[in-house]
Amino acid sequence: QEEPNEYGVAHLLEHLCFNGKQNYLDYFYAKGMDIGEYINAGTGLERTSYRIFKVPVQNERLVDSTLLFLRALSFTLTLPPEVLEKERKIVHEEWRLRLDASTRINTKTESLALKGSKFSRPDVIGDTAVINHCTVDDVKNFFNKWYRPDHLTVIVIGGFDVAKMETNVKQIFGQVPKAEGKSPRIAYTIPDNKEPIINIVSDPEASSGEIEIHYKHNSPAAYNQQQLRTDYIDRMIDRMFTNRLDKISDKSNPPFANAVPTYNINYFHTPAYDEYSFKVEVNKDIKTALESILTENERIIKYGFTKPEFQNAKNVFLKSYGPKQKEFKFPYNEYFVQCYYYILKGKTRPSFNYSRNFVNKTVPAITLKEVNERFKAYTSKILPVISIACPQKDLATTPNVAEVKNIMASIPSQKIEPYMNTIAPTILFNKKVKSGVVTKQTANSELGTTEWRLSNGMRIIIKPTDFKPDDIQFKGFRNRDTLLRLKDGYSTTLMYAGRSLKKMGVDKFSSNELGQLLSGKHVSVELALSVYGPGISGNASTKDFESALQLSNLYYANQRWSENVLTKELQYYKNYNVEKSSLAAFDDTIQKYWTVSMKDRGIHNLSEVSLEKLKTINKFVFNNPAAFTFIFSGSLKPEKVKPLIEKYLGSLIAGSDSTNKKDIFDSIKNKKPLVKEKPWYETGRKSCEFTHPMKTPSASVYVFCQGKMKDNQTNALYGSMALDLMVIQCANTIRGKYGASYQVRLFDRRMSNDAWQGHVYFQTDPKIAGEMKNIAMDEMKRFMEGDINEEEFNICKNKLIKKRSEELKSNQWWVNNALPEYYLSKKSIVPTYLEEVKNLS
Repeated sequence: QEEPNEYGVAHLLEHLCFNGKQNYLDYFYAKGMDIGEYINAGTGLERTSYRIFKVPVQNERLVDSTLLFLRALSFTLTLPPEVLEKERKIVHEEWRLRLDASTRINTKTESLALKGSKFSRPDVIGDTAVINHCTVDDVKNFFNKWYRPDHLTVIVIGGFDVAKMETNVKQIFGQVPKAEGKSPRIAYTIPDNKEPIINIVSDPEASSGEIEIHYKHNSPAAYNQQQLRTDYIDRMIDRMFTNRLDKISDKSNPPFANAVPTYNINYFHTPAYDEYSFKVEVNKDIKTALESILTENERIIKYGFTKPEFQNAKNVFLKSYGPKQKEFKFPYNEYFVQCYYYILKGKTRPSFNYSRNFVNKTVPAITLKEVNERFKAYTSKILPVISIACPQKDLATTPNVAEVKNIMASIPSQKIEPYMNTIAPTILFNKKVKSGVVTKQTANSELGTTEWRLSNGMRIIIKPTDFKPDDIQFKGFRNRDTLLRLKDGYSTTLMYAGRSLKKMGVDKFSSNELGQLLSGKHVSVELALSVYGPGISGNASTKDFESALQLSNLYYANQRWSENVLTKELQYYKNYNVEKSSLAAFDDTIQKYWTVSMKDRGIHNLSEVSLEKLKTINKFVFNNPAAFTFIFSGSLKPEKVKPLIEKYLGSLIAGSDSTNKKDIFDSIKNKKPLVKEKPWYETGRKSCEFTHPMKTPSASVYVFCQGKMKDNQTNALYGSMALDLMVIQCANTIRGKYGASYQVRLFDRRMSNDAWQGHVYFQTDPKIAGEMKNIAMDEMKRFMEGDINEEEFNICKNKLIKKRSEELKSNQWWVNNALPEYYLSKKSIVPTYLEEVKNLS
């Protein structure tokens, strides 16, 4: 609804409304409610929203203050000129922060796709000319024009007395007088394009080739049962087409690394429109990737989906809404998102029970013919918008507009063979295994845990809890051994290939096939190969706990290997390198200084990565069950799950591993010391300044302190609190006083048992980067000399107490922190956990 001379005022106004309510923000902050985590705002294409989460409903005064705060944001504006000047600087830095290659490319494509409509405009952050020059009167006029009660929707979600809350909302917001005149919302149209719109753009900071194809569709005015049925058809089409493209990308030397077809998101997704689109990540040759996508699209238009594909998609859909499925409980913030969407789209979100009944009644009656006809309608009358983006150096080999049109015209006349369907396995676990037995059992009354020793030597720790009614978290750790001293080639393989294991799948299942098989189940298991704590982690509902154990058995003993997946993973790292990305250059340089070994294991070492080395590391980690401890916490009873654990974990046997540790590990004698005799942080201040070409100049400032710290729980708490307070102090000055950065961030990093680092990081205008760096250093120095705000300290301490209290009722915390500390590191942190926080001074 903004006019060109207002582009960005809505977003700037969002900042100003927040800033002008500092008394409220101070009050909330004193109650332990952080801006960002608990209180936030956002401006999108069609709305500005103010959100407050996790308000304790038992504190009626705080609830009322929250409603009063929202009313004040919506209908009162305090705007001293100096506040406008500071906030426009911050908005400008937010604009700078987001101007990367991807944003530039998307903005250009959007402007072409939406040409001739009100949606064709700069990013919601705004036009910098407007942001930098709009006056106090301009902002006030915009506020009076749009911040009116007939534009406001109030959403309240939580565990409160509904009638009482409704009365409060009516009373507080009903005091706002009715706005004068009318201010209708206009549903703007997007003109149809007369021919395909093709945008080919290169960028020096683009990391790889990308293709996007968009087909605009009118969105139905009424959302009824027929439209809900059509939604189900679209979701089945998405699944079937995605499966086809995944099989192409899993082949040797595929034309694209990843391709996602979807209905209902992206540029045209506005109240009046939906869209069908592709997003393709190119491997090497953009022309081949484009031909491959368009050919597969044409194959479905000509032949349709097959009966086995369709039946599988139906089965997966029906399983997701089966009689044993429970409604997934969204966090409150997810409900907010749902409410916004359905308010804007005019839809009513069906309850899970309604959807279950409707799915089971409707989906079996959907025919393959109507699915295929629906797919043909995606592209039959609509001319697409095609965006092709590439690194600048690849522009010469990228097809031009005429060549793209020729490819599009030639595809329908080509001879295209029907799709050859292959059926994926349908049973997750059909191994014949010999169950182990529990040979020893002990109990720990202080921790509330049961410990078993299985006949294969594996240790099992179980903590039954009632924190959540249907939640089980677990983790399997390799005892004692870490992968810290791997030889260089193996270390590089672990660093760059470890995360590819999840994408390879397990046993006979590709990652995509496994996802289909588990659809409708609340279970997630993944293998983790990392320097510290290699093992298996996951979570499950009580009903799907057996499936989680089956997956754990398979990941332990039957990992699936794919050279193609590894190749695609390495291509990602090759694309993200110091030649193309200023951020990669920054990370690469900083890595040389924050790494204890002072050794750069950079992109140029990718040639050392191999699938065979990854297999060797995996074989070493998962060779002996007796070297593993599995920890479970959640809604489970030891005696009830005992037979399942004996079957799936107790049946694992030690492998005949011929790998010698000397083959993959550096010996302690030959290994260079992890820390040099005189590390740099003991020699005084060190600076590293470098430049990298960027289209939109931006300076990244990274200040970090490093030193020695005795490893204990109290020091860890002090270290965490000190970093929080130091960053708040820097942010109050750099953003709060000077408006020089959109965000000041914090990183902390434990280097070893006695080495520690704390980092303050922000981005700003290169012209003032040196000045802001010195200001940050001065603030840190003042802090280290004892200039600490006691009120801030107490607020931070109370937040930490609250966090600790919540952690004690978190299955995830027990699995990832408390129980590993106790059983693997011999540290008991639970009995004095809260007391140590309360004693901080």
